Amino acid sequence: MNVVRPDPVASALSALYKRNLHVTKLGLEAMTALLEVMEQPQDRFLTVHIAGTNGKGTVAAMLASMLQAVGFRTGLYTSPHLVRFHERIRIDGEMIDDQALLDGMERVESAAAAIQQQGQRDVTFFEFTTAVAFDYFARHDVQIAVIETGLGGRLDATNVLTPLATVITPIGTEHMKYLGDTLTLIAREKAGIMKPGRPCIIAPQFAEADEALKQAAVEAGVPVRDVESMVSCRRTRHGIEGQSLTISSEEMDLGTVHLPLAGVHDVQNAAVAVATMLVVQEELGAAFEAADLKRGLETVSWPGRGQVVLRSPPVILDGAHNPHAAAALSRSLGDLLKGKPLAVVASFLSDKDPAGFLRCFKTDMKACWMVPVANERGMPMEEIMERLQGAGIHAEESDLKSALYQAIRWASDEQGVVLVTGSLYLIGDVLAMVEQDQFPPKG
Repeated sequence: MNVVRPDPVASALSALYKRNLHVTKLGLEAMTALLEVMEQPQDRFLTVHIAGTNGKGTVAAMLASMLQAVGFRTGLYTSPHLVRFHERIRIDGEMIDDQALLDGMERVESAAAAIQQQGQRDVTFFEFTTAVAFDYFARHDVQIAVIETGLGGRLDATNVLTPLATVITPIGTEHMKYLGDTLTLIAREKAGIMKPGRPCIIAPQFAEADEALKQAAVEAGVPVRDVESMVSCRRTRHGIEGQSLTISSEEMDLGTVHLPLAGVHDVQNAAVAVATMLVVQEELGAAFEAADLKRGLETVSWPGRGQVVLRSPPVILDGAHNPHAAAALSRSLGDLLKGKPLAVVASFLSDKDPAGFLRCFKTDMKACWMVPVANERGMPMEEIMERLQGAGIHAEESDLKSALYQAIRWASDEQGVVLVTGSLYLIGDVLAMVEQDQFPPKG
């Protein structure tokens, strides 16, 4: 008789997902106590800390790729994952392996139990995961790690670092329940990652956010580095699977960079990442080679952000999930569609704005399907459809497999393009289909 043995990684992750996965507990007391028990692993490698609403993951991936290219053993911590939990924690582009993950989870579980005995609350999913990442980087001789915040900045679990530099990517209105209902309040929360005396690279912002960030920097004694005054980044060619940029600064000229990311917003993301590399170079007293930075950008991998998973008809996956990101994505698609009609397959979490998001695509969008998110945070389909109807946006309700099949067939008939967007959870579901050779779906 064949005995099916339980998968220890699956069992451990199942327990981790139950650890207040969708509960946000802002505050650093538990995280600080946890890391103290673990002997401060975050202090055993250098860091660059990134906050923002849009582009922070892409900038993090670009930075990690360039840091690796110049010769550092480089860690990367991002969230959420798309298909596998392991994606969140990487060294030199390689995901954490099963055994290292299990070992790290065991150590963090022990430390979490210890702080509860001291009277601390239990740690959340994100706090636990962040501690696993810090422990892994410390034990595997990472020299520098790029750390993306989860939510906000000031009270985010990652904000226990003393980084070489901090980065603030473009700020929009998101997570207002936790961060505040104005750009000023949200920006002040994101600015909480700034550390006295450590430079902060600030991406171009809405005026209200820019003012709040720079005022926070003055108050904290933080030198601000303005991306637009540091780096010139101009697009010279673009296509559905990438673009060519000319990138230069006073210090170095990267020449023409063939970036494998196609978004118009990735021009700015690349400028932010290069500016950050220039600041890291200064802080370390190093001399990076332009050719290495160029190679890092040209080999960056960041799935689910403008990713083409089918060429005929084109099917593009992009994890944009708020109107600010949707507007940037719409501009990118406007360049690429060249008059072709657009079919959208989308889903949304409960705190998102479906109508505001899809309104950004109304000029090109000729067909639209709404699908449920396979996650308890998903917005109920009835609510999505009601909001879209109220905004005068027509969409059909469907399951994911049927929606993809219909959208691809429609795009084939109409010589159009399919965009899958609205939620990174949805993107992860489609990428899982690709991995399992179930894409494109059969009718």
